[in-house]
Amino acid sequence: MEEDSLYAALDSLASYQIFESDPSKVSSLYDLVERVTVIELAGYSPQIQNLVVALTLDLFYSQMQKKGKPTVQGDFRQISKMIFVDEADNFMSQDFPSLRKILKEGREYGVGIILSTQDITHFKTGENNYASYVLTWVIHRVSEIKNADIKSIFNTDDKSEQETLMESVRKLEKHYSIFIDGNKKFQKIRDLAFWELQEQHRLLSASA
Repeated sequence: MEEDSLYAALDSLASYQIFESDPSKVSSLYDLVERVTVIELAGYSPQIQNLVVALTLDLFYSQMQKKGKPTVQGDFRQISKMIFVDEADNFMSQDFPSLRKILKEGREYGVGIILSTQDITHFKTGENNYASYVLTWVIHRVSEIKNADIKSIFNTDDKSEQETLMESVRKLEKHYSIFIDGNKKFQKIRDLAFWELQEQHRLLSASA
């Protein structure tokens, strides 16, 4: 019997001995990511990374829908899960359908996604424009940025204002960024450097 592509892919994963043989010890992905859960894929081949991400996104999306919608109070909706994707361009470029679906429908189910990448152009591929689903942006210094990017993110058609904003983005200092909210209002903010976060943690631990 000839192996299909899915069987071959799962067979390659099985060699890593990551599957639990005892069903009583298995929990749903949605319940697994209750607190901070890190899925570290560095060191694996791109094929394995893409397979794991594709399967994880598909499973998460189906379980997100089964879980149902969270409590809504006025204009506020409970956040149940937050997904952070580092080096997101590696996965946006694959045009995974579930990534687009979670971005598009996630808010309705209390699920948020943070996509981190080095270049604004990564948000648009031949099949998807992920930027259209992003309401909030945090932009650090970017050397290569175009008027179309500024127009999309800041919602401005004024050419002179676009040029001013591009220059502001190019000249951002270290540990500073521009924050743009869902209403396209923006402000320059100072980020908390990792060593400052470590120092805060040290002081809190010392005072406990």
